[in-house]
Amino acid sequence: MLDQQSGLEYSDIIAAYGTGLENCEIGDTRDHLVIPAEEAAALGLHKGTVFKLDVGNRKRLPWAEEYFVPQAYVRSSNLIAGALNAAQQARMISCFERLGLRFPLPVA
Repeated sequence: MLDQQSGLEYSDIIAAYGTGLENCEIGDTRDHLVIPAEEAAALGLHKGTVFKLDVGNRKRLPWAEEYFVPQAYVRSSNLIAGALNAAQQARMISCFERLGLRFPLPVA
């Protein structure tokens, strides 16, 4: 991915952003990755989160610091960037299968 202003070339990533569980209806979460509150801190999240995996909620971004370095309020809470454990990975793959998604994921 080429930055038209600076001329720098970045690798890119397709990201699905999360929202707090309180922002979703219960039936809303079946096809999306749900990280409950008790699993949140290990992943660097400050609360239970839903990652909506459909095409409308994904974005292609450059793999650059401005998108993936935690904001100050997160750093001051001593949260860490974590990785999905095996059970969470299985839940995510299950969501992909229900949505009929394959890699690489399409971008809206």
